[in-house]
Amino acid sequence: MKIAILGAGLTGLAAGMALSKKHDVTILEKHDFIGGLASSYNIKWGGKRYSIPVNYHHVLEDDVFTKETIKQVGLWKHFYQKKIKFAFHVDGKFLRFNSPLGFLQFPAPLIEKIRFGKLVLGASRRTDWKNWEKYNAKEYIEEHAGESIYKRLIRPLQSFKFGGNPDSMSAAWMLNRLGSESKNFLNKFGYLEGGLDRMIRGMAAEIKKNGGQIVKGCDIVRLNKHGNKIESLDYVQGGKKKKLDFNILISTIPLPAIVKLADLKDKRLKRVRYRGSICVTYGMKKRVSPYYWMMFLNDKYDFGAAFEHTNLYSGAAPNDKAVFYAVKYTDQNDSLWGKTDGTIGKLFSRQLDDVFSGFSRDVEWSKVFRERFSEPIYEKDYKNYKPAMRSEIKNVYLAGMPFIFPKIRNMNNAIESGLDVAKLVG
Repeated sequence: MKIAILGAGLTGLAAGMALSKKHDVTILEKHDFIGGLASSYNIKWGGKRYSIPVNYHHVLEDDVFTKETIKQVGLWKHFYQKKIKFAFHVDGKFLRFNSPLGFLQFPAPLIEKIRFGKLVLGASRRTDWKNWEKYNAKEYIEEHAGESIYKRLIRPLQSFKFGGNPDSMSAAWMLNRLGSESKNFLNKFGYLEGGLDRMIRGMAAEIKKNGGQIVKGCDIVRLNKHGNKIESLDYVQGGKKKKLDFNILISTIPLPAIVKLADLKDKRLKRVRYRGSICVTYGMKKRVSPYYWMMFLNDKYDFGAAFEHTNLYSGAAPNDKAVFYAVKYTDQNDSLWGKTDGTIGKLFSRQLDDVFSGFSRDVEWSKVFRERFSEPIYEKDYKNYKPAMRSEIKNVYLAGMPFIFPKIRNMNNAIESGLDVAKLVG
């Protein structure tokens, strides 16, 4: 069969790798690069070229699909794992949360911390989330841990991720995240020598080796429908209009885009809302923090998380220099979308001066990466309108982050979604 895949992010690449083994696969990507949120760019720094991810990334202990992909593309010998330090920034100081002392120092009653610890431990062992899907995070955590833990810890995390009315967020999603990440924080984090872009390029190479192709820099003009099937599409690449025929179409692009292109009527698809993200990368003259992952539990700063990438992969920068990320998840109507990259970079760096003295003075370069459809919002009743991968159109399938609930958004689950839709297609 001829299969067309829209989007060359991890989901599209994973589906393409699986399906190209026995089908004729073409992946169409609007950008001139592949990998989506997991893509990288090259920068000359200190007389040498470095591959820098556009967003923070790491491989967790139980990311089985990411690890299997690394093996499949022949890079397992370059995969390594190391212990990292994680901390919350609260009341003007950092508290290590993957250490008993840091957890005990968190500003909440001891009994609540004990109850919360038991709750997270139970979540780390759970595989069936149906009983928790009917609750929102606020009511469940206040009842089973306490109001202070919710107010000081959980609600700021929800606000960072989802904004709006975070109290309506699904307890199943929140506890899945807490359980998964707490378990992984006690283990080592993984990465690839030379950068994760090697995995992306390896996936593309596997697809091409199987006879598939990836078409970059193309704009889809129209999907051509015949009855209840879409049998071809028109696209523009390099100013030239082209046509692609196929038997099956798989979309991994944001739902609003495919809903409009294919004129899908399924109301579940239109109910899914997204949160955008703005990630600022700083090339620093020197190391900034001992922590790899930092969460900021207040609304004092525009960013809500920071990552010192070189604490996970020192090879991303010249000796003693650092790659540092500051991240904000934001609504579609946030005023920051209208700001220039330079304005956003300076805004975040000035605020980071408040946390790390002289931060803005030590910035050698910066880049801003924006994504308006970074993550779907999982509300309490999301399970009732979670869309199906098999669309209303006979030969059109959908995949990506809206289909992984209650799992969290990461590389592993993006790959898993691609493999799931590949199995569905057969």
